[in-house]
Amino acid sequence: MKLNKILRNFFIVFIGFLITLNFMASPALAYYSPSDYSSAIPLGDHYGSFEVYADDGKGVAVYDPSVGYGDYGEYIFNAEGVWQGGPATPVCDQCGVPDWQHDYMTDPEYDPFSLIINCDNGLEYEDCRNPQISLTQNETCVFKMNDQPGTYDDNTGFVTVEYIRMN
Repeated sequence: MKLNKILRNFFIVFIGFLITLNFMASPALAYYSPSDYSSAIPLGDHYGSFEVYADDGKGVAVYDPSVGYGDYGEYIFNAEGVWQGGPATPVCDQCGVPDWQHDYMTDPEYDPFSLIINCDNGLEYEDCRNPQISLTQNETCVFKMNDQPGTYDDNTGFVTVEYIRMN
């Protein structure tokens, strides 16, 4: 009887812990689920462009509608423009500000205020380092400024991302 009560209390505490963990992780996990973007932009047949605004914390999601099962589209992305990660930061291009503090950025391994790309396949890119990306069927990639989560509202500017399909 006493053992049942102990197990029941443990189970209740454990379930509470799991629920708390789920709520804590939800915002972070939502960012790394690009396929959840219902407003993803279809990439054109061979080339095109789109704009990524610095104050858009969700980013711009893109996909290749022409890719069939087992196929892929090989794209080269190149961004140009200027933006600013808030009034206290320098104006920069898509490569960001390498000497700025990285710790609190969305992707701390990449330069602050750079254009980052997160794809469904779990791969992450920085436009200045890896502009060539393979997109498979139903795969979505999100382009956004690498800033501290929750602080996008004071950002200004945009970059224009041009792309070309190589295959």
